[in-house]
This record gives sequence, structure tokens and C-alpha cells, in this order.
Amino acid sequence: MLLIMRTFLLLIFIFLSTGLNGSWYDYEYSVEGFYLKVPVKYNTLAKTEDGEIKKIDYVYTETSDIKDGVYSIRLIEEADDKLYNISGTDLYVLMDWFKLFISKDAILKVSSYGGHKFGKIILED
Repeated sequence: MLLIMRTFLLLIFIFLSTGLNGSWYDYEYSVEGFYLKVPVKYNTLAKTEDGEIKKIDYVYTETSDIKDGVYSIRLIEEADDKLYNISGTDLYVLMDWFKLFISKDAILKVSSYGGHKFGKIILED
């Protein structure tokens, strides 16, 4: 029994000492798409999903105008809990996740395949 207890405590110690470097609690999410925020003409109207007509100031258009690579970025919530601005740029990422933050440092990995852009966001703690 004492041997089991020591083994258990040793495993907990190893887990805590190796896990606290941050790598075990980084969160990685797929980017659903890259977007640019485009202003529209004054008094432009749009229909919402609920059927309401509202005035809008801009639209988000999908873009592939980002180079492949790994970027250190800061994400800032834009419209709702799925659209985030890459701070200091006109680029936005659409994420399919539960809202976790309003502003957060992250790593963005961008790659291409078959003419399409793919991205991964790794949140930093």
C-alpha cells in the first residue's frame, strides 16, 4: 500500500512539474475563415437572420490575403464571440468556439492547400 501511495505521489509531482510550463494548458482552435472589414456607403441596409432591417456601416468579406507562416498576435473580440480582430491589422478571424475572452495573446499558424487558407489559433496563458 505504501508503494502505491509513493507511486501515486510521484506521478502527481511529475505531472505538476512538467505541466506547469504552460504547454499542457495551451488551447488550439481551427480558424473558420479570414475576413476583412469593408466600409459600406452611408445608409446601407441589411436584413438580419431574424428578418429585421438595420442600417450597417461595414461588412466582413472573406479573404485569402495572408501569407503562410507562424505569427505572434493579439486577438480582440469584434462583433460577437466568434469574430476576432488581429490587433494592429485589418484582418479578422472567424472562430467556432465558446466565448473565452475579450482580448488575448495567441499564436496564429497559417497554411495553404488547394488554393484555400487554413489557420490554427493557439491561445497563450
